[in-house]
Order: sequence, then C-alpha cells, then structure tokens
Amino acid sequence: MRSKILGISLIYGRLMAVSVERWRVHASWEYPGAVKNLDNLSDALADAVRETGYTGRYVYFVMEDPIIEHHYIHLPGMGRKDLEKYLRRKAGQLKSFKEEAVISYSRASSPKGGDVVLINLAPKSFVDGIVKACERLNLSPLLLVPSSSAMANKLRAVPMGKGEIVALVARAGEKLALVVGGADGSLLFDRYIAYQAEDEGELERVGREIRRSTLFSKQQFGVAVSKVVLIGAYGEVVVESLRSTLETPVEVVPEEDVSFFWTSEVIKLSPSMESNLISREIQKRPVTRIAVKLTLAMIVFLWVGVAGAVTLIEIFIRQNRASIEQVSPRVLSLRAEKEKWDIKIAKLALWEKGRAMLGEDRPPPAPGWIAGYLGDILPEGLILTKVDITRNGEGWVARLSGIARSGPAMAAKELELFEDMLKNSPYRFRITSHWKGKWIDQLKRGSASVKEGMNEFHLEARTW
Repeated sequence: MRSKILGISLIYGRLMAVSVERWRVHASWEYPGAVKNLDNLSDALADAVRETGYTGRYVYFVMEDPIIEHHYIHLPGMGRKDLEKYLRRKAGQLKSFKEEAVISYSRASSPKGGDVVLINLAPKSFVDGIVKACERLNLSPLLLVPSSSAMANKLRAVPMGKGEIVALVARAGEKLALVVGGADGSLLFDRYIAYQAEDEGELERVGREIRRSTLFSKQQFGVAVSKVVLIGAYGEVVVESLRSTLETPVEVVPEEDVSFFWTSEVIKLSPSMESNLISREIQKRPVTRIAVKLTLAMIVFLWVGVAGAVTLIEIFIRQNRASIEQVSPRVLSLRAEKEKWDIKIAKLALWEKGRAMLGEDRPPPAPGWIAGYLGDILPEGLILTKVDITRNGEGWVARLSGIARSGPAMAAKELELFEDMLKNSPYRFRITSHWKGKWIDQLKRGSASVKEGMNEFHLEARTW
C-alpha cells in the first residue's frame, strides 16, 4: 500500500473521497451533487483534492455505473494467457455498446469443476476520460475496479469455515450489491437489487430476490449458501423481515462509517489485481515520466557543456588574435567535434521522442533509484543496516538487512507491511527469501537469546 492515496467511490453518481497519508486516513469528503458525466467528474475530483487536502499523486477508484457491464461465464480451467485471449474474443459478443471495450475479470474455481469468471466491460472512451480527468489535475489513476472487487476483499474478513459459501450484501446508492463467495474472496457471482424504501412490500420483494440468489447458487454450482451477511447499519424491522423471508440465517456486520464503506475497501486493494480496468501501461506512466525527464536533463547537460566549451574557445580566440594562425586548426577541429555532438544529441532527442510515442516503458536502470525508493517506503519502526542491489539478467536483486526498534509482534507487522509495499511497488518485486525464516529457526531452538535476535531481519527480493 502506498503512503499517499486518494480513494474515490463513485456508486451510481454518488462520489465519496478519502485521502490517505502515511497509511492512515487523513480526511474524508462527500461531493454534494450527483456526478452525471466525465466533465462533472473532473470538477468533482478537483473539489475532492481541495477539500481533503490531498498532496499525493495516486488515485484508486471503485465504481458502479450502468455504463460498466458485468457478465458471468462458466469455463473449463485454463491458463491466464489463454483465458485473456478467450475473453477478448468473447467481449465482442457480450458488450452492448459499439466501441472498443476495456476488459477486466475475476475468477474462482467452480465446485462443479472448471472456472467461474466474472467479466467487466467498459467503453474505452469512458476509461480514457477518467484517466484524462485525473491527469489534468496531475494525478495518476492506478486502480479502477467494480464494487464486486471491494466486496470480494470484504469477504475475507467475514468469519466462516473452510469451504463455506456466504452471501454478502451492502448498500450501493439506491441498490443493494450482492455477491456470493468463499473465505478466500473468490466470487461465484454478483448481482444488484433495487432498494429505495423500507416499507413492508419493498422488504418482502428484496427478501425474495436474495432468496432467489441463494437458490441460484445451489442449482448452478451445487453449493448451499450457509448465511446472508448484511454490511452496515440496518433497522431491526429490515433484519427481522429478511429473517422471516429467507430460509438462510441472517447476520449483520456493522461499519464504523457505512457512508465510506466503499472508499475504505478500495484503498486496501492492489493495482495488480485482474479486475483492474486501468492497464499496466497507464499504471507505469509516472515511472516513464521520471525516466524521460532524467534523459532530457542529460541531453540539456551535454548541450550546455558543449556550447560552453565552444564559447570559451571563441573568447580565447578573440583575445589572442596574434596567434590566430596557430589556433585556427584547433578551432576547426573543435567545431567539427561540436557538429558531431550536435548530430548525436539530435539523434538522441529523436530517439526519445519516438520512444515516448511508441509507449516504450522500461524501469529505471540505476540501483540508486531502487535504494531511494526503499527509503521512502520503509516503515518508521525499521532501520536498514545493509542494502545490496545487484543486476540479475534483465532485473535486479535486493538483499536487505536491518533491525526493528519495536518488540517482535509490532516488528512482524511492520515487516509484513514492508514486504507488501515491495510487491506493489513500481518495480514489482517478488520476495525470494522471507525475514520469517531466521525467526522461526530461533523459536524452534528455543535459545535464551531469541528475544534479542528477533530484532534483526534479512530478506531478499527480485524484480520481475
């Protein structure tokens, strides 16, 4: 998780925002009107930045809108590449709009075999409009997911046994979002139920719709929903009405601030998830901009250096005209050298322009940048005593050693947070040697110095 995030929920026109600084919610705000189009969204984002005092760059969106389509597909098990090729072809048959579609998905293993895939489709112009609205405010959108992704994350916090399937229900504007899934956050299906009032007739209809969803799970997947879990604050009349209508137990999980439920969940998600509608190319743009700026700075530095050298020579010539005949050959040689440098610099600038147009995007080659980034994300309770960054083929290997200033329990939490941030960093680290190994060995030996030894940690991570 990044240290600064602007979390935005846009659920059927209602926009809520929270700003996160140093991994804590700094401020929250609700847009007073309804967001009806992309121009309206641009104004609302500007207000959100101003009202929350957000000073960072990254934005995470959770969104539900009629323009985003959701479809359920039951497929035989297949690898990720084959699945994505199939979904790209299938999207043309499923979408109701004419233009190109942006695709994301989530999948789970079906109890009847094969995979259950929930595919999300949005017009490319819609997603591009959101990206442009952010970039006009110097913001970088890293995550755009449907509400089902936030619900899947919430499923992991619901107490349930292994193999148990539950239905999770939360308010989404004037609708109820319903997902059916397991403890690992995998979803079998999702749907939305209209919900506007708490009168008796409306509650009976909602109860029937939820019951139909539980029966669908039994018929389609051969698994029974063990309970229905309501997220947020519901009156006793609502809960009792649902309990009388449903044959399944009903539980309520209260939220501290139900209005900001969606924003509280989206800031916990990772941009690398498959249900993200923001492409990896767009996610990497901040790193690309840094690389381009550094390259341009090098070009300017070279140009200034060459121009300065030529200027000094010309001044020297004017001050020493008496020996001009002796100096002239050297001047001609330097001018020829300058022309060569001008050609090289022009070629380099042309290459940079072409690279930007083609969207070429390579991670920064200098290990010093990685070391600087480690310093930015390192939790306050940890101190690095040794950093070794070496080249490994096309990637980098970071071997880190350090000490934790706090006790073992707090140190473990900070180290887990540090590993998560390495995995979700722009360099996409994967952990190849965890810090837990040495601590577990010490605990098994039961040595008297365990408590002293457990303030040291060692870990290794590699870029993809």
